[in-house]
Amino acid sequence: MLIIGEKINGFIPKTREAIESKNADYIKEIALKQQECRATYIDICAGTAQEVEMETMEWLIGLVQEVCDIPISLDSSDPDPH
Repeated sequence: MLIIGEKINGFIPKTREAIESKNADYIKEIALKQQECRATYIDICAGTAQEVEMETMEWLIGLVQEVCDIPISLDSSDPDPH
């Protein structure tokens, strides 16, 4: 069974707030909690304005990789990675 941790999603109000304020500690905390709960993958959805999605996604990936050693699933509505 695969378990996808989906708490790093800019459409979740508290997470959106953390993304917009660049609250790295909050993002790392929820990533680590999902890994501790045996998520197989950490899903990352920036859910921000299209013009900053790539930059935001890169920032989020870096934070998750600092604290987790499980694979990341990138979630974006933009099929063009620029």
